[in-house]
Parts: sequence; structure tokens; C-alpha cells
Amino acid sequence: MASLKGYIPTLARYLGISPAIIYERQRVLVREGVLEQRPGHGPGSGVEATPSSVALLLIGVLGSENIADCATRVRGIASAVPTLLDVPNRRRKKMLANRQTFGETLAAILAGEHDIYPASCMLALTISRTSYSALFTCNLSIDASTIFFEQTVPDPPIAIEAKILGPTLSQIANDVQGMVQSARALNKDKAKGDAQ
Repeated sequence: MASLKGYIPTLARYLGISPAIIYERQRVLVREGVLEQRPGHGPGSGVEATPSSVALLLIGVLGSENIADCATRVRGIASAVPTLLDVPNRRRKKMLANRQTFGETLAAILAGEHDIYPASCMLALTISRTSYSALFTCNLSIDASTIFFEQTVPDPPIAIEAKILGPTLSQIANDVQGMVQSARALNKDKAKGDAQ
């Protein structure tokens, strides 16, 4: 699998920010145990660019104003559960039965494995920088739908949010899916070579 550090310049270009800002968040998330790092130095070490690690890093970039509270905010936002669903009944029932956290849902969307909403239907992803909440806005055929995730903590009096638009989220999802497919092909070739 590709390294998360190797993907940071591309992610930074999509988001229009410095790679250093994203890398600092990765370092904090590793140090605080939010992201798992493989031991060693060089190829094969570091944090893998998985759907989950990219989702957590994206939450860290969008959901935290500063480095000091990055890990706490990522944990809180990633563990938020769906609380308000403005979606068709069939999909609402499935989402509520599923009870995926926001982090799990975002990772599944990036991996192209979310059984209700593909990345291509996303109009926007909004993550609060002041409360532990996030909002997907989706386009399902004719109607737009929203899925709101939150923790049960009081909102502060001022709300600050960061939003990523659907086309950018789709680009990130395409990259993540490409990295997953490449890793699978590499593992398949390696297994074939080991069997011979």
C-alpha cells in the first residue's frame, strides 16, 4: 500500500493548502495513537494510505483549527453517529440500522464501498471546527439529502466550519480506490511469487 506521507502533496494540492500543514497533523495523529504507524524506516514503514487513514487525516485537516486539539477533535468527530437524516425512508432505515460512525462512513465512501452513498453523489462534506459534528450533502437523483453526524456535547456559541465540495471529495475517493487496487494487485503478485 502507498504511504500516507507520499499522498500528502496531492491532497494538499486538492485542498489548496501547504503539505506541511497536513504533514504536521499526520505526525500529531500518529503520536497520539489515532493513526497506526508501521515500525522502521524507508519503504514499508510509516502510515499506510488506507481509506481509514485518509479519512482520519481529512477530518484532522478540516476539523481542527490548530495542532494542539487535532487528535481530540479527530477522535470526537470520527466517532460521531448519524442523528439527523434528511434522506428517503429506505435509505434512512438502512443508515440508522447500520449505525456507522462518521469516520467509518467517510472511509467507506472514500473506498467506494458505502452501500448507500457513492462519492460521486456527494455535493459537499462540511466538518465543524467548533463542535463534534459533520454533514454530508448528497444528490440522489432529483433531491438533495443530508446526513448529520454529531456527538452529544453542547455546541459553542460561535460555529466555524470547513467544507470540501463534491468534485474534490470524488478526486480523493478515486485516488484512494486506485491505491487500494494497486495494493491488492501487488499482494496478489507477491502471493503468486511466494507460491512458486
